[in-house]
Amino acid sequence: MVHPTASVIILRSADGMKWEEAHRFHVERRDTRDPHFLVFQDKLFAYTGTWYSGTTTLARADYDLNKHLGYVAWSGDGATWAQPDPARGTFGHYIWRAAAFGGKAYLCGRRNICFEITARGEGRRVESLMLEATTA
Repeated sequence: MVHPTASVIILRSADGMKWEEAHRFHVERRDTRDPHFLVFQDKLFAYTGTWYSGTTTLARADYDLNKHLGYVAWSGDGATWAQPDPARGTFGHYIWRAAAFGGKAYLCGRRNICFEITARGEGRRVESLMLEATTA
């Protein structure tokens, strides 16, 4: 279900056995889910696609891929984290995977073709795009 109380929890460990919470964040009126990491420009980024959910659990019939917005939190040392910011240029894209190469970060984003508002689900009306960033 899509709900605005969802949180991303980042754990860290020195030995892989004992873990501690390094950072936790959520985004108001958004369901944060499927977080991933990316090392870019000497920072560790935790990025997540967020479903717009409003103030309560979103009805499945109201899920809309084109209301997604990516958010990123980052750290220089893995212990101190910045609060999440919207990832510029990601509105309407469900960001999924990222990679850094040649001084640029690349994000895979999915959206309904031409940002069309359609019935719930992804089906045949979804396209994937490669989004590019040169600065963190």
